[in-house]
Amino acid sequence: MEINTVRTDDSVELKLEGRLDITFQESLEEAITAAFDENPKKIIVNCEGLTFISSAGLRVFMKAHKLSASTGVELYIAKLNETTKKIFDITGYLAIFNLID
Repeated sequence: MEINTVRTDDSVELKLEGRLDITFQESLEEAITAAFDENPKKIIVNCEGLTFISSAGLRVFMKAHKLSASTGVELYIAKLNETTKKIFDITGYLAIFNLID
């Protein structure tokens, strides 16, 4: 998996490419933690290029949600494709996260 970070004045966008499984869980956790450490107004996790997500990957998203709640930084999940959107739906994550297209 590849993670590209794009910064603006008030936001950090993490663009994900490839498969998010236990192999890349730690890399995404580190990228998300670094994004929160910058204290932006919002963080956007762009999932347009995400081709697969495992339960380990889903745990990273839940940790990010908890960080968002504790820090006040807005967290958005963007551009879910059909496969990842279905997984987010089945797990109830669609109801938890702020989604943008």
